[in-house]
Amino acid sequence: MAQQMQMASNLEMDKPQEMKPADDDKFRFYWVRELDNTWSQRNRLTIDSGDIGDVRWYAKDGTFYAVRLPMS
Repeated sequence: MAQQMQMASNLEMDKPQEMKPADDDKFRFYWVRELDNTWSQRNRLTIDSGDIGDVRWYAKDGTFYAVRLPMS
C-alpha cells in the first residue's frame, strides 16, 4: 500500500483539478449555492463571467452545480 501511495503522489493522482460541464451553452441554467448557503439558478454566462465571484464546479449523480467561493 505504501508503494501505491508513493506512486500516486509521484503521478499527482490526488492533485485537485478544475471541472466544468461539457455543455458550453451560455444560456443553460445551473444551480448555484450562494455564500449564505441558499440556492439560486443562474445561467452559464453569469457563472463563467466572474460577475458573481469565483466558483467551483461540482457534480452529483451526473448533475452539475456551482458553489460561490468567499473572496480571499
